[in-house]
Amino acid sequence: MARFENLRVLQEGVPAWNEWRAVNGSDLLDLSGADLASRRFPYVDGGLDDPYDAYLDGIILTRTNLEDARIVDMCVRNAEFDEAVLTGADLTNSTFIGVSFRRANLERVILRGVKFVHSDLSEARLGHAIVEGATIDGVAFEDVIPQR
Repeated sequence: MARFENLRVLQEGVPAWNEWRAVNGSDLLDLSGADLASRRFPYVDGGLDDPYDAYLDGIILTRTNLEDARIVDMCVRNAEFDEAVLTGADLTNSTFIGVSFRRANLERVILRGVKFVHSDLSEARLGHAIVEGATIDGVAFEDVIPQR
C-alpha cells in the first residue's frame, strides 16, 4: 500500500516531488493501491530543451486506480503499473521504458504516439484502446486480452 508520506509528496505538487527526489535519490516512490483517478501527472520538469514535460522514475503504482488520469508527454522509466486500473487514461506521446503493466486494465486508454520499450504488457486488458502511431520495441504481450 502507498505510504502516507508518498501520497503527501504527490499531492503537494511539483516542488515537493522534486525536493523528495533530491533528498531520496533513486528510492522507489510507492503509491501502490492509491486512488489517483483523474489525476494529471506534470512532475519533474525536463527543461526547455527536453522532449518530455516530465519524468517518472522508479515509481510503484501496482493496483493503483489511475482511471481517466493524464500521463501525457512524459518519460516513465523502471516503474510498476501491475494490476493498475488505467481505464480511459490518456498516455499520449509518453515513453515507457522498462515498465511493467502486467494484468493492468488499459481499456479505452489513449495510446497516441506512445513508445513502449522493453516493457511488459502481459495479460493486460486493451479492449477499445485508441492506438495511433505507437512504437513498440522489445515488449512482452503474452496473453493480452484485446476486448471483452
